[in-house]
Amino acid sequence: MVNAVQGEQLLTAVSYVGSVDRNRGRRLVAFFACQMYAAMRPAEAVGLMKQNCYLPEKGWGTLTLKETRPLSGTRWTDSGQRHDKGGLKSRDPKADRPVAIPPMLVAMLRAYLEEFGTAKDGRLFANERGAVLGTSSYWRV
Repeated sequence: MVNAVQGEQLLTAVSYVGSVDRNRGRRLVAFFACQMYAAMRPAEAVGLMKQNCYLPEKGWGTLTLKETRPLSGTRWTDSGQRHDKGGLKSRDPKADRPVAIPPMLVAMLRAYLEEFGTAKDGRLFANERGAVLGTSSYWRV
């Protein structure tokens, strides 16, 4: 657990990870901010879709969490992909979880979307090639 000052320092440090041309760290700032300000699990952030974000120009916003993208490995998923879509932990598979987010996170997500956009399927957080953001990408940070 980190306090507010440590959290802000962590997000600043994340922005410096990797080379400038690849933007590895800058791509992950909003990802980690979702965990810090919205208490999201990493797999929930990986599964976050733009259509499930209410990001007003001013004030508080809402993220409606609907799915996770946990890493299981190809041998253990029904789809044969490393990251199967799943429901939220300890909830009915079709249940969602609305999360109020503070203006600071709203602004960060708006800036992230403006700079990096979304993956083809509408997910906010993708790797540099647009695929599912893998655990190895954010574990290294």
